[in-house]
Amino acid sequence: MDLATQRAASTRPLGRRGIFFQLLDYSRSTRTRVMVIFLSLAVVVLGSVALILWERSQAIEMLDRVLQRHNTIDGAERFISRLKDAETGQRGYLLTERDEYLAPYN
Repeated sequence: MDLATQRAASTRPLGRRGIFFQLLDYSRSTRTRVMVIFLSLAVVVLGSVALILWERSQAIEMLDRVLQRHNTIDGAERFISRLKDAETGQRGYLLTERDEYLAPYN
């Protein structure tokens, strides 16, 4: 399309087609570029969503491991506390020979 034809096309009246159809009347190469841009954006968006979901699953797994470690540490601390209490009770019994020191462990 030469320059004179393009000017004539841009100045002709809209007629039955209307402005919407005139806006859609662009060359094939422009349509191809627009399609490539939209497809590229779609790939970027889908990739971002996939990355976010993967990161979320990794965070959930890490949180589960941290909670498990905290539960293990809490259990070990309770065990050590009970062991100290039993040792203290045994020591009290051995020093005084009173059964009341062993009562909590019978």
